[in-house]
Amino acid sequence: RQYQQRRHRPLALFPASRAWRSFSSATSPQDPSQHNACSDDTITKDFIPEPHMTLQQVHEARQAHEQRLAQLKAEERVRAHEELQAQQAEASRRRKAERALATSRMNVAKYAVPYLLSTRSDLFASVMAELEISSSAGAAEGMASGHHVDPTSSNDDGSPAAQYKGIYVDSIPSFVQQLLGAPETLSIIPLSKEPGDIDRFTDTCSANILLDRLSDAGFGDAQFIKHHRQNRKTKSDYARYLQRVKRKIVDLESRKRKLLLFESNLSSVEKEVEEVENELKDLIQMERIEITEEEPVQETSSKEAGTSIKVSSLTSMRDSPTKLLGFGSAASAVEDPKDGSASGEEAGVEPTQTGTDGSMLSPARIRLHRRLRKLYRRLEKHEKSVMQGTQAIEGAERQLEKLKKEKEKYQPVLTDEQYDTAAALAGDTMKYFCPTFARHLHGRHEQLIERYRILDAQTDLTKPQDWYPRARLDRRKIIYHGGPTNSGKTWTALQRLKEANRGLYLGPLRLLAAEIYEQLTSEGIYCNLFTGQEKKEIPFATHSAATVELASLDRDFDVVVIDEIQMISDEFRGWAWTRALLGLR
Repeated sequence: RQYQQRRHRPLALFPASRAWRSFSSATSPQDPSQHNACSDDTITKDFIPEPHMTLQQVHEARQAHEQRLAQLKAEERVRAHEELQAQQAEASRRRKAERALATSRMNVAKYAVPYLLSTRSDLFASVMAELEISSSAGAAEGMASGHHVDPTSSNDDGSPAAQYKGIYVDSIPSFVQQLLGAPETLSIIPLSKEPGDIDRFTDTCSANILLDRLSDAGFGDAQFIKHHRQNRKTKSDYARYLQRVKRKIVDLESRKRKLLLFESNLSSVEKEVEEVENELKDLIQMERIEITEEEPVQETSSKEAGTSIKVSSLTSMRDSPTKLLGFGSAASAVEDPKDGSASGEEAGVEPTQTGTDGSMLSPARIRLHRRLRKLYRRLEKHEKSVMQGTQAIEGAERQLEKLKKEKEKYQPVLTDEQYDTAAALAGDTMKYFCPTFARHLHGRHEQLIERYRILDAQTDLTKPQDWYPRARLDRRKIIYHGGPTNSGKTWTALQRLKEANRGLYLGPLRLLAAEIYEQLTSEGIYCNLFTGQEKKEIPFATHSAATVELASLDRDFDVVVIDEIQMISDEFRGWAWTRALLGLR
């Protein structure tokens, strides 16, 4: 009873109770940091009951407090687990991104860089310019052929251009290995920022930045590189395909025009045949009318043969065959040449029995038969032409349809915009690899590069003003004589040559040089002769006559006559006139 009474009394009435001692030993409930509040915002770890609570209320409050603490701990564990999962996911995503970036850079360095270096002529020219070697047109065209160049293949024909290309292609694999090994060690010349170009960088960078730029252009995907390479070949194949289709269409139109011409000719011949057949019908009808009016037997004379033939009737003369002219009966004379059936009824001729005494057709009918026979042959020829033309058109149309179905083979995987955008960005980025690649190439082939530089300087034909420096120091006066043939051009120049103290004549032919030599010698001028077949050196000679290839560039002259100067444009001998014009002093 006492216990039950205590349960329903306030706890403050029992200050010495065990519960009160345990509660009073705790921190004062007035401390806001330790006050138990069963709210979602704050809750203390230790339970502190209110002074006015009964034991039942304290027990229930303690259970609620413990449940809330357990719930909060569970929520904390869930939150910590979620944060851990998020951190793990972020780390996994970061690792995947790093692996993807590494794979992309590897694809760019392994596939895109050698592909672009070996197929773009502008990069080849830039590398050669960095090495101070002029890239010839032949090498540039070979690099821009549109096909991937195999670095292991050799196409050396001995020319400088082929040798430049050989060392260029030979250095690509080692450069790629260097990119794959340590791209950050390659020093790339910084790109200068231009107005309106915010994508360029100005700080010192490694090759990874350029690899990332190429990867952003799509070259990080090996499949994209394959499609880009195929697109180059597909574009050229598609251009050839369009040319084939165009030729087929032109051929088909030409055949249709020919068929229209054949049909027009056939129609005109058919009309002419119809007219001749109608004319033949009218003639036969008139002859029948005349025969009915004549006597059954009369004597006719042949004026040409000078004999007279008696026939029972003119009908037998009209219808009987004539061996002399090669005609049968009137019915057989108008047979259809196509099927061999008699068309005498259509032509107005009734088949009759041939007379036994021999009869002749009238001259008018003979002429019509001959004309009709020619028309039938023409008709058959035109019908055959129309049939052949129709068959040819049908065949051409079938070929054109078959050719149009092949269009799907030439459809590129990449659109023109994708291809052009990627190619432009790749060219803009790859040119900054050129100085690095040039240093790499020079390190691998230093001696060859030096030899090529010397060879290039000696064979450079782009600066003719530097070929003959001694001639450039002279104040030469060049007089051009132009005019028609036999207008006195050479004669006027020779008069000036004769007045000079030291002179030289250069001609295109040995006979011209010999003629000038004889002319000067006959006038008392000491003259030498130099040709490919003979050489005459006269003591104390002041003048010389020679072919243009034998011009002497180590002597000084007062007057030099270069004959037939228009030969300077000749493909095979023009070099001799160029040498003489630029180098003579």
